[in-house]
Amino acid sequence: MPGPRIVFASYALRGHINKCIVLAAELAERGHSVFFATQEEGRAWLSHPGIQYVAWEPRSVTEDGSGFVEHLRAVRGAVSQQADEFRRLALSWGAAADVYATAFDSLKAALQPVAPDLLIVPQVLAPAIDLAHERKWPLIIQASYLPASVRLHPKAGTSGTRPRARWQSIPSFLLQARARGRLQRARRACSRCPSLDDLFRRATIVAMSDASIEAGESFTPNVHLVGPLIPDPLPALPTSTQQWLERQAPAGIVFVAFGTLVRLHERQVASLAEGLADCGAGVLWALPERHHTLVQRYSASFRAETFVPQATILSCAAVRTFVTHAGANSALEAMYWGRPTLGLPFMFDQHHYARRAVDLSVGLALDPHALTSADVRGAVRRLLHERAFADAARRLATRLQRTPGVKGAADIVEAELAGAYPAR
Repeated sequence: MPGPRIVFASYALRGHINKCIVLAAELAERGHSVFFATQEEGRAWLSHPGIQYVAWEPRSVTEDGSGFVEHLRAVRGAVSQQADEFRRLALSWGAAADVYATAFDSLKAALQPVAPDLLIVPQVLAPAIDLAHERKWPLIIQASYLPASVRLHPKAGTSGTRPRARWQSIPSFLLQARARGRLQRARRACSRCPSLDDLFRRATIVAMSDASIEAGESFTPNVHLVGPLIPDPLPALPTSTQQWLERQAPAGIVFVAFGTLVRLHERQVASLAEGLADCGAGVLWALPERHHTLVQRYSASFRAETFVPQATILSCAAVRTFVTHAGANSALEAMYWGRPTLGLPFMFDQHHYARRAVDLSVGLALDPHALTSADVRGAVRRLLHERAFADAARRLATRLQRTPGVKGAADIVEAELAGAYPAR
Protein backbone atom coordinates (compact mmCIF):
# COMPACT_ATOMS: atom_id res chain seq x y z
CA MET A 1 0.00 0.00 0.00
CA PRO A 2 1.53 3.40 -1.00
CA GLY A 3 2.59 5.70 1.80
CA PRO A 4 1.03 9.04 2.65
CA ARG A 5 1.26 11.81 0.08
CA ILE A 6 3.31 14.81 1.21
CA VAL A 7 2.42 17.81 -0.94
CA PHE A 8 4.31 21.11 -1.09
CA ALA A 9 2.86 24.24 -2.66
CA SER A 10 4.68 27.47 -3.40
CA TYR A 11 4.70 30.29 -5.91
CA ALA A 12 7.62 30.00 -8.35
CA LEU A 13 9.57 32.80 -6.68
CA ARG A 14 13.06 31.77 -5.58
CA GLY A 15 12.84 33.34 -2.14
CA HIS A 16 9.59 31.44 -1.45
CA ILE A 17 10.31 28.11 -3.07
CA ASN A 18 14.01 27.38 -2.43
CA LYS A 19 13.80 26.23 1.18
CA CYS A 20 10.65 24.22 0.47
CA ILE A 21 12.63 22.39 -2.22
CA VAL A 22 15.44 21.66 0.26
CA LEU A 23 12.97 20.00 2.64
CA ALA A 24 11.11 18.24 -0.20
CA ALA A 25 14.38 16.73 -1.46
CA GLU A 26 15.27 15.43 2.02
CA LEU A 27 11.85 13.77 2.36
CA ALA A 28 12.18 12.25 -1.11
CA GLU A 29 15.60 10.88 -0.10
CA ARG A 30 13.89 9.18 2.85
CA GLY A 31 11.57 7.38 0.45
CA HIS A 32 8.37 9.42 0.94
CA SER A 33 5.88 10.18 -1.82
CA VAL A 34 6.55 13.87 -2.41
CA PHE A 35 4.56 16.15 -4.73
CA PHE A 36 5.21 19.82 -5.45
CA ALA A 37 2.60 22.23 -6.80
CA THR A 38 4.03 25.31 -8.46
CA GLN A 39 4.04 27.17 -11.75
CA GLU A 40 5.82 25.90 -14.86
CA GLU A 41 8.66 28.36 -14.27
CA GLY A 42 9.55 26.58 -11.04
CA ARG A 43 9.38 23.09 -12.48
CA ALA A 44 13.06 23.02 -13.48
CA TRP A 45 14.10 23.81 -9.89
CA LEU A 46 12.53 20.54 -8.67
CA SER A 47 15.65 18.68 -9.71
CA HIS A 48 15.36 15.72 -7.33
CA PRO A 49 13.93 12.71 -9.22
CA GLY A 50 11.73 11.79 -6.26
CA ILE A 51 9.75 15.05 -6.38
CA GLN A 52 6.64 14.82 -8.57
CA TYR A 53 5.56 18.05 -10.23
CA VAL A 54 1.93 19.20 -9.94
CA ALA A 55 0.94 21.91 -12.41
CA TRP A 56 -0.52 24.95 -10.66
CA GLU A 57 -1.21 27.86 -13.00
CA PRO A 58 -3.38 30.67 -11.59
CA ARG A 59 -4.79 32.87 -14.32
CA SER A 60 -3.29 36.30 -14.92
CA VAL A 61 -4.97 39.20 -13.11
CA THR A 62 -3.42 42.02 -15.15
CA GLU A 63 -5.04 43.93 -17.99
CA ASP A 64 -1.94 43.55 -20.17
CA GLY A 65 -2.07 39.76 -19.83
CA SER A 66 1.36 39.37 -18.21
CA GLY A 67 1.92 36.03 -16.52
CA PHE A 68 0.96 35.35 -12.92
CA VAL A 69 4.52 34.96 -11.63
CA GLU A 70 5.67 37.97 -13.65
CA HIS A 71 2.93 40.00 -11.95
CA LEU A 72 4.03 38.84 -8.49
CA ARG A 73 7.60 39.93 -9.24
CA ALA A 74 6.46 43.32 -10.48
CA VAL A 75 4.42 43.94 -7.33
CA ARG A 76 7.28 43.02 -5.01
CA GLY A 77 9.63 45.18 -7.02
CA ALA A 78 7.26 48.12 -6.60
CA VAL A 79 6.96 47.39 -2.87
CA SER A 80 10.76 47.46 -2.48
CA GLN A 81 10.94 50.91 -4.07
CA GLN A 82 8.40 52.39 -1.66
CA ALA A 83 10.03 54.13 1.33
CA ASP A 84 6.80 54.56 3.34
CA GLU A 85 6.01 51.43 5.41
CA PHE A 86 2.25 51.95 5.38
CA ARG A 87 2.27 52.25 1.59
CA ARG A 88 4.43 49.12 1.34
CA LEU A 89 1.80 47.24 3.32
CA ALA A 90 -0.97 48.71 1.18
CA LEU A 91 0.74 47.56 -2.02
CA SER A 92 1.43 44.12 -0.61
CA TRP A 93 -2.02 43.46 0.86
CA GLY A 94 -3.76 44.98 -2.16
CA ALA A 95 -1.82 42.69 -4.51
CA ALA A 96 -2.57 39.69 -2.27
CA ALA A 97 -6.27 40.54 -2.51
CA ASP A 98 -6.03 40.82 -6.31
CA VAL A 99 -4.59 37.31 -6.74
CA TYR A 100 -6.26 35.55 -3.81
CA ALA A 101 -9.29 34.08 -5.62
CA THR A 102 -7.37 32.78 -8.65
CA ALA A 103 -4.62 31.34 -6.41
CA PHE A 104 -7.14 29.64 -4.10
CA ASP A 105 -9.41 28.21 -6.82
CA SER A 106 -6.59 27.00 -9.09
CA LEU A 107 -4.68 25.38 -6.20
CA LYS A 108 -7.86 23.65 -5.06
CA ALA A 109 -8.33 22.24 -8.55
CA ALA A 110 -4.66 21.22 -8.84
CA LEU A 111 -4.58 19.38 -5.50
CA GLN A 112 -8.00 17.72 -5.73
CA PRO A 113 -6.67 14.68 -7.69
CA VAL A 114 -3.60 14.37 -5.43
CA ALA A 115 -5.60 14.34 -2.16
CA PRO A 116 -2.75 15.39 0.17
CA ASP A 117 -2.23 13.53 3.42
CA LEU A 118 -0.09 16.47 4.52
CA LEU A 119 0.31 19.92 2.97
CA ILE A 120 3.50 21.97 3.50
CA VAL A 121 3.58 25.63 2.45
CA PRO A 122 5.64 28.79 3.07
CA GLN A 123 4.06 31.21 5.50
CA VAL A 124 3.29 33.82 2.84
CA LEU A 125 0.94 31.51 0.93
CA ALA A 126 -2.34 32.46 2.61
CA PRO A 127 -4.60 30.80 -0.03
CA ALA A 128 -2.94 27.42 0.65
CA ILE A 129 -3.22 27.85 4.43
CA ASP A 130 -6.92 28.64 4.06
CA LEU A 131 -7.42 25.75 1.64
CA ALA A 132 -5.88 23.28 4.10
CA HIS A 133 -8.28 24.54 6.78
CA GLU A 134 -11.29 24.24 4.48
CA ARG A 135 -10.38 20.73 3.29
CA LYS A 136 -9.22 19.62 6.74
CA TRP A 137 -5.79 18.65 5.43
CA PRO A 138 -3.02 18.39 8.04
CA LEU A 139 -0.78 21.43 7.53
CA ILE A 140 2.81 22.41 8.21
CA ILE A 141 3.88 26.01 7.66
CA GLN A 142 7.51 26.68 6.78
CA ALA A 143 8.30 30.02 8.37
CA SER A 144 11.30 32.16 7.56
CA TYR A 145 10.13 34.88 9.95
CA LEU A 146 7.87 34.40 12.96
CA PRO A 147 4.98 36.87 13.27
CA ALA A 148 3.88 38.51 16.49
CA SER A 149 0.87 36.17 16.75
CA VAL A 150 3.09 33.23 17.81
CA ARG A 151 5.44 35.24 20.06
CA LEU A 152 4.47 34.84 23.71
CA HIS A 153 6.20 37.98 24.97
CA PRO A 154 7.22 40.12 21.97
CA LYS A 155 10.28 42.24 22.66
CA ALA A 156 10.95 45.64 21.15
CA GLY A 157 12.71 45.29 17.84
CA THR A 158 11.94 41.59 17.32
CA SER A 159 8.48 41.56 15.79
CA GLY A 160 9.06 43.29 12.47
CA THR A 161 8.42 46.83 11.38
CA ARG A 162 5.45 48.36 13.18
CA PRO A 163 5.31 52.05 12.14
CA ARG A 164 3.71 54.60 14.43
CA ALA A 165 0.68 56.37 12.99
CA ARG A 166 1.81 60.01 13.23
CA TRP A 167 -0.64 62.53 11.86
CA GLN A 168 1.52 62.94 8.71
CA SER A 169 1.05 59.20 8.05
CA ILE A 170 -2.73 59.08 8.45
CA PRO A 171 -3.48 58.98 4.67
CA SER A 172 -0.97 56.14 4.22
CA PHE A 173 -2.32 54.36 7.30
CA LEU A 174 -5.87 54.53 5.91
CA LEU A 175 -4.60 53.27 2.56
CA GLN A 176 -3.06 50.14 4.09
CA ALA A 177 -6.14 49.59 6.29
CA ARG A 178 -8.37 49.57 3.20
CA ALA A 179 -6.01 47.14 1.43
CA ARG A 180 -6.05 44.81 4.43
CA GLY A 181 -9.84 44.94 4.44
CA ARG A 182 -9.88 43.98 0.75
CA LEU A 183 -7.72 40.95 1.50
CA GLN A 184 -10.01 39.87 4.34
CA ARG A 185 -13.04 40.16 2.04
CA ALA A 186 -11.25 38.10 -0.63
CA ARG A 187 -10.54 35.38 1.93
CA ARG A 188 -14.13 35.32 3.17
CA ALA A 189 -15.45 35.14 -0.40
CA CYS A 190 -13.52 31.89 -1.01
CA SER A 191 -13.77 30.16 2.36
CA ARG A 192 -15.07 30.67 5.87
CA CYS A 193 -11.66 30.74 7.51
CA PRO A 194 -10.65 32.30 10.82
CA SER A 195 -7.97 34.96 10.89
CA LEU A 196 -4.50 34.07 9.63
CA ASP A 197 -3.16 34.79 13.12
CA ASP A 198 -5.51 32.14 14.49
CA LEU A 199 -4.45 29.64 11.81
CA PHE A 200 -0.79 30.33 12.58
CA ARG A 201 -1.40 29.45 16.21
CA ARG A 202 -3.11 26.16 15.22
CA ALA A 203 -0.74 24.80 12.55
CA THR A 204 2.59 23.09 13.11
CA ILE A 205 5.27 25.63 12.22
CA VAL A 206 8.79 24.68 11.16
CA ALA A 207 10.78 27.88 11.67
CA MET A 208 14.18 28.35 10.07
CA SER A 209 15.45 30.56 12.89
CA ASP A 210 17.09 29.73 16.23
CA ALA A 211 16.88 30.96 19.82
CA SER A 212 20.30 32.58 19.43
CA ILE A 213 18.86 34.75 16.65
CA GLU A 214 15.50 35.40 18.29
CA ALA A 215 16.98 36.98 21.45
CA GLY A 216 15.87 34.02 23.57
CA GLU A 217 12.21 34.83 22.95
CA SER A 218 9.56 32.19 23.64
CA PHE A 219 6.88 31.06 21.19
CA THR A 220 3.60 29.17 21.15
CA PRO A 221 4.03 25.36 21.50
CA ASN A 222 3.30 24.70 17.80
CA VAL A 223 6.54 26.50 16.76
CA HIS A 224 9.66 24.37 16.19
CA LEU A 225 12.95 26.24 15.68
CA VAL A 226 15.19 24.11 13.45
CA GLY A 227 17.71 26.65 12.20
CA PRO A 228 18.64 27.42 8.58
CA LEU A 229 17.79 24.85 5.90
CA ILE A 230 21.03 24.43 3.95
CA PRO A 231 21.06 22.12 0.90
CA ASP A 232 23.45 19.17 1.05
CA PRO A 233 25.28 18.93 -1.24
CA LEU A 234 25.53 22.60 -2.11
CA PRO A 235 24.87 23.52 -5.75
CA ALA A 236 28.00 23.57 -7.88
CA LEU A 237 29.51 26.84 -9.05
CA PRO A 238 30.18 27.56 -12.73
CA THR A 239 33.85 26.88 -13.52
CA SER A 240 34.56 30.51 -14.42
CA THR A 241 33.08 31.75 -11.12
CA GLN A 242 35.06 29.19 -9.12
CA GLN A 243 38.29 30.24 -10.84
CA TRP A 244 37.60 33.91 -10.17
CA LEU A 245 36.95 33.18 -6.49
CA GLU A 246 40.25 31.32 -6.22
CA ARG A 247 42.17 34.21 -7.81
CA GLN A 248 40.53 36.76 -5.49
CA ALA A 249 40.78 34.69 -2.31
CA PRO A 250 44.07 36.18 -1.00
CA ALA A 251 42.57 39.70 -0.97
CA GLY A 252 39.17 38.55 0.29
CA ILE A 253 35.78 38.87 -1.36
CA VAL A 254 32.77 41.12 -0.82
CA PHE A 255 29.59 39.46 -2.10
CA VAL A 256 26.69 41.70 -3.15
CA ALA A 257 23.21 40.26 -3.78
CA PHE A 258 19.67 41.52 -3.23
CA GLY A 259 17.62 38.48 -4.13
CA THR A 260 15.35 38.27 -7.14
CA LEU A 261 12.50 40.55 -6.05
CA VAL A 262 14.10 43.78 -4.78
CA ARG A 263 14.22 46.42 -7.51
CA LEU A 264 17.20 48.75 -7.16
CA HIS A 265 17.26 52.29 -8.56
CA GLU A 266 20.35 53.15 -10.60
CA ARG A 267 21.33 55.74 -8.00
CA GLN A 268 21.36 53.00 -5.32
CA VAL A 269 23.51 50.76 -7.52
CA ALA A 270 25.86 53.67 -8.23
CA SER A 271 26.21 54.52 -4.53
CA LEU A 272 27.04 50.90 -3.76
CA ALA A 273 29.54 50.62 -6.62
CA GLU A 274 31.30 53.87 -5.76
CA GLY A 275 31.46 52.94 -2.08
CA LEU A 276 32.91 49.50 -2.86
CA ALA A 277 35.33 50.54 -5.60
CA ASP A 278 38.30 51.04 -3.28
CA CYS A 279 37.50 48.47 -0.58
CA GLY A 280 40.63 46.47 -1.38
CA ALA A 281 38.76 43.19 -1.93
CA GLY A 282 37.33 41.49 -4.99
CA VAL A 283 33.61 42.25 -5.34
CA LEU A 284 31.18 39.68 -6.74
CA TRP A 285 27.82 41.12 -7.72
CA ALA A 286 24.67 39.10 -8.40
CA LEU A 287 22.26 41.54 -10.01
CA PRO A 288 20.13 42.00 -13.15
CA GLU A 289 22.07 42.24 -16.39
CA ARG A 290 20.88 45.79 -17.00
CA HIS A 291 23.10 46.93 -14.09
CA HIS A 292 26.27 45.04 -15.08
CA THR A 293 27.79 47.81 -17.21
CA LEU A 294 27.04 50.39 -14.52
CA VAL A 295 28.88 48.58 -11.71
CA GLN A 296 31.80 47.46 -13.87
CA ARG A 297 32.42 51.10 -14.78
CA TYR A 298 33.68 51.71 -11.23
CA SER A 299 36.31 48.99 -10.81
CA ALA A 300 38.10 46.30 -12.79
CA SER A 301 37.95 44.08 -9.68
CA PHE A 302 34.16 43.83 -9.89
CA ARG A 303 32.63 40.65 -11.30
CA ALA A 304 28.94 40.86 -12.21
CA GLU A 305 26.73 37.82 -12.75
CA THR A 306 22.98 37.52 -13.23
CA PHE A 307 22.63 34.57 -10.86
CA VAL A 308 24.94 32.53 -8.63
CA PRO A 309 24.06 29.82 -6.07
CA GLN A 310 24.11 32.06 -3.02
CA ALA A 311 24.57 29.44 -0.29
CA THR A 312 27.54 28.02 -2.18
CA ILE A 313 29.19 31.44 -2.49
CA LEU A 314 28.63 32.18 1.21
CA SER A 315 30.22 28.85 2.15
CA CYS A 316 33.52 30.04 0.63
CA ALA A 317 35.96 31.07 3.38
CA ALA A 318 37.28 33.92 1.21
CA VAL A 319 33.93 35.79 1.50
CA ARG A 320 34.51 38.35 4.23
CA THR A 321 31.42 40.56 3.89
CA PHE A 322 27.95 40.10 2.41
CA VAL A 323 26.03 43.18 1.21
CA THR A 324 22.39 42.10 1.23
CA HIS A 325 18.75 43.14 1.51
CA ALA A 326 18.70 40.94 4.65
CA GLY A 327 15.78 38.80 3.56
CA ALA A 328 15.37 35.72 5.72
CA ASN A 329 17.06 33.26 3.36
CA SER A 330 20.03 35.56 2.75
CA ALA A 331 20.46 36.64 6.37
CA LEU A 332 20.18 33.11 7.76
CA GLU A 333 22.60 31.67 5.21
CA ALA A 334 25.12 34.41 6.02
CA MET A 335 24.77 33.73 9.75
CA TYR A 336 25.10 29.98 9.18
CA TRP A 337 28.39 30.41 7.32
CA GLY A 338 29.70 33.15 9.63
CA ARG A 339 29.78 36.03 7.14
CA PRO A 340 29.36 39.58 8.50
CA THR A 341 26.62 41.49 6.69
CA LEU A 342 25.86 45.00 5.55
CA GLY A 343 22.07 45.00 5.52
CA LEU A 344 20.02 47.31 3.34
CA PRO A 345 16.48 46.28 4.31
CA PHE A 346 13.67 47.31 1.98
CA MET A 347 10.58 45.58 3.37
CA PHE A 348 8.98 43.21 5.88
CA ASP A 349 11.22 40.45 7.33
CA GLN A 350 14.30 42.25 5.97
CA HIS A 351 14.02 44.88 8.71
CA HIS A 352 13.86 42.18 11.37
CA TYR A 353 16.97 40.31 10.23
CA ALA A 354 18.99 43.45 9.50
CA ARG A 355 18.22 44.61 13.03
CA ARG A 356 19.08 41.22 14.54
CA ALA A 357 22.45 41.20 12.74
CA VAL A 358 23.27 44.57 14.30
CA ASP A 359 22.09 43.45 17.75
CA LEU A 360 24.22 40.28 17.49
CA SER A 361 27.27 42.33 16.38
CA VAL A 362 27.52 40.34 13.14
CA GLY A 363 26.57 43.18 10.85
CA LEU A 364 25.73 46.80 10.16
CA ALA A 365 22.67 48.30 8.47
CA LEU A 366 21.96 51.29 6.23
CA ASP A 367 18.75 52.83 4.91
CA PRO A 368 18.60 51.91 1.19
CA HIS A 369 16.37 54.91 0.49
CA ALA A 370 18.98 57.36 1.85
CA LEU A 371 22.11 55.60 0.64
CA THR A 372 25.40 57.40 -0.03
CA SER A 373 28.71 56.04 -1.27
CA ALA A 374 30.40 57.43 1.85
CA ASP A 375 28.06 55.42 4.09
CA VAL A 376 28.76 52.26 2.10
CA ARG A 377 32.53 52.86 2.13
CA GLY A 378 32.63 53.43 5.87
CA ALA A 379 30.44 50.46 6.75
CA VAL A 380 32.28 47.99 4.51
CA ARG A 381 35.66 49.11 5.80
CA ARG A 382 34.48 48.48 9.36
CA LEU A 383 33.19 45.02 8.47
CA LEU A 384 36.41 44.12 6.67
CA HIS A 385 38.86 45.46 9.23
CA GLU A 386 37.24 45.37 12.67
CA ARG A 387 37.88 41.85 13.88
CA ALA A 388 34.97 41.89 16.34
CA PHE A 389 32.45 41.40 13.50
CA ALA A 390 34.18 38.30 12.11
CA ASP A 391 34.65 36.87 15.62
CA ALA A 392 30.97 37.35 16.53
CA ALA A 393 29.87 35.90 13.18
CA ARG A 394 32.08 32.84 13.74
CA ARG A 395 30.59 32.23 17.19
CA LEU A 396 27.04 32.50 15.84
CA ALA A 397 27.89 30.16 12.96
CA THR A 398 29.20 27.56 15.40
CA ARG A 399 25.82 27.62 17.17
CA LEU A 400 23.75 27.52 13.98
CA GLN A 401 25.72 24.68 12.45
CA ARG A 402 24.62 22.55 15.42
CA THR A 403 20.90 23.21 14.87
CA PRO A 404 18.68 20.38 13.54
CA GLY A 405 18.40 22.00 10.10
CA VAL A 406 16.76 20.15 7.23
CA LYS A 407 17.08 16.74 8.89
CA GLY A 408 15.33 18.06 11.98
CA ALA A 409 12.62 19.62 9.83
CA ALA A 410 12.09 16.28 8.07
CA ASP A 411 11.87 14.54 11.45
CA ILE A 412 9.05 16.92 12.41
CA VAL A 413 7.22 16.14 9.17
CA GLU A 414 7.50 12.40 9.86
CA ALA A 415 6.27 12.91 13.42
CA GLU A 416 3.29 14.86 12.07
CA LEU A 417 2.52 12.03 9.66
CA ALA A 418 2.82 9.44 12.46
CA GLY A 419 0.44 11.43 14.62
CA ALA A 420 -2.10 11.89 11.86
CA TYR A 421 -1.75 8.37 10.44
CA PRO A 422 -0.80 5.93 13.22
CA ALA A 423 0.20 2.42 12.17
CA ARG A 424 -2.74 0.05 11.91
